[in-house]
Amino acid sequence: MIQQLDNGGSLPSTGASDMDQLRKENADLKVKQESTLKRMKHIQGQLNDLHDKYDALELQNMQIQEELRTTEESNKQEAELMAGRVTDLTEKLGIAEKKLRESSHKLTKRQTDGAVPKDLDDKLKGIEEKLTDGQRALQSQDEQVGRLTAQVMSV
Repeated sequence: MIQQLDNGGSLPSTGASDMDQLRKENADLKVKQESTLKRMKHIQGQLNDLHDKYDALELQNMQIQEELRTTEESNKQEAELMAGRVTDLTEKLGIAEKKLRESSHKLTKRQTDGAVPKDLDDKLKGIEEKLTDGQRALQSQDEQVGRLTAQVMSV
């Protein structure tokens, strides 16, 4: 019936008050329809914005994951390098200790034979200092490897 009124049609014989009532309902329905369409457009705009934000977050997530992989690889390589240095320093320390023992043996033997020459005593002190420095460096390297290993494990 409402379409008939919109198209200029007529209704079966009804009173003027019924006709006014129908026109008022028709106007109310048109307002509700326009309001609903406006609300739908607003919601569609919000939905599009949310899709854009989601896409941006996905892209950011992929970038962060790639950075994490790169950092993990770098940390792994650095830890391997440090482990190699620790091994090398350990070997050098072993050699220095062996030389020190040999020198101490020779020194002990010479002391039983007589007085130790000054230059040999100076060399022995130098070796002892190098050994102490090597031990400190090795200890420092061990601490660094421990920290790096902890960092790698926390990633």
